[in-house]
Amino acid sequence: MAAETYAWMPAVADWLLQLYVRFLPQETGERLLEEWRAVLDNMPGNIATLLVAVDLGRTMVFIKNEAKEIEELEEANRTRQFPTEIIAIDYWIDDAVAKEFA
Repeated sequence: MAAETYAWMPAVADWLLQLYVRFLPQETGERLLEEWRAVLDNMPGNIATLLVAVDLGRTMVFIKNEAKEIEELEEANRTRQFPTEIIAIDYWIDDAVAKEFA
């Protein structure tokens, strides 16, 4: 039983990686899947492989949150409406400068 469990660890680790990339943007997920598989290929043993794969889940959560924040900032920049106070200050500055040089 222990030998069979040990033999299945790399397959479970790869399944975890495939699960993780489903939560990431497609282009990022594809690239990270390749990189993470390369990391796991260099692990010395099946237990270490599985443990690193589990730990990469934390990395996935971090990357997912960062991607979400970037997307929200980009959306905010696309739809940004300047407050009327800023526009009023801009006109006031332009008017003051025009009076000074007139």
